[in-house]
Amino acid sequence: MSTSSLEAVEVALLVLIGVLTPLICIGGLGWAYLMQERDSTKHAHRSSEER
Repeated sequence: MSTSSLEAVEVALLVLIGVLTPLICIGGLGWAYLMQERDSTKHAHRSSEER
């Protein structure tokens, strides 16, 4: 295995991490916001969940 192919793999991994990390963060925030909105519209379900 040559060093050039290893470097290419490392660069590809770095790019993937650099792109996926912000996407996951943004997606997580959006998901949390959607869940919060759903909870606020369903008060009965939330109160029955909290014992």
